[in-house]
Amino acid sequence: MDDIFGKRALGEITHEMIERFKTERLHSKTMRKTFRSPASVNRELATLSGIFRLAIEYDELEANPCRKVQFLQEKNSRERYLTFEEEAKLIEQLQGCREHLRPIVICALYTGMRRGELLRLRWSKVDFEREIITVTETKTNRDRTVPMESIVNDVLRELKVWGSHPEDFVFPSHYTGSSFKDISRSFKTACKEAGIHDFRFHDLRHTFASRLVDARVDVVKIKELLGHRSIVTTMRYMHTNDQGKRAAITELERYRRERASQDCHKGASHDLQHARKSLKAKATA
Repeated sequence: MDDIFGKRALGEITHEMIERFKTERLHSKTMRKTFRSPASVNRELATLSGIFRLAIEYDELEANPCRKVQFLQEKNSRERYLTFEEEAKLIEQLQGCREHLRPIVICALYTGMRRGELLRLRWSKVDFEREIITVTETKTNRDRTVPMESIVNDVLRELKVWGSHPEDFVFPSHYTGSSFKDISRSFKTACKEAGIHDFRFHDLRHTFASRLVDARVDVVKIKELLGHRSIVTTMRYMHTNDQGKRAAITELERYRRERASQDCHKGASHDLQHARKSLKAKATA
């Protein structure tokens, strides 16, 4: 960023500079040696635009140069979720040196919490009596509560050590005692050994949402559980699996048969009434 903006004041930054920044960020690599996604660059542009908006509110600037810069096209359509068979295979791999991953994966799969939210989770936010987890430091800066399914409750009770301090991390590193910095590599290895391909940790959240859809949970409730600001965002996560689609077709078939039966009954009743009227007319003729 310094190479482009240098030590210039906000008023000296033009939309051409921001366009150059956008292009260079898109083609630069992260600390993990991977190229940045359009979504990551867009978030940086949004942050930069927010700085300009604040400057305008405080009468330091008159215009926001970011308004002339178009955001990058994002490719968010991803329909990868975990089947129940794949889930069993994955959990089977989370033992031994990867035992620490098992409760994290289970909680991600059955609460829909983001990786960062899980790794920052402290015991003070886990309420076993009310069976809820209070999620703080969220991506949207809005706290939310997530009810614990029995499997999550059991896993966390097994994990909690007697005498744990309320501010201790729920998932601490055995080496540092602090929260894990990254679990991507070990998770990727576990998926590979389980024979699960093209699956990321974030897809556990997709799986949680897809299963809620298959269970016919209202989209507003799904939005609240995932902690989204907009239902539009929630809809990107709502991919039904083949089993859910089959259930929908079965429901449609049942509905069609019931309506057909009702229509036939109405038709037969109408014909019977018509026949009775005809007989009555002949009898009185």
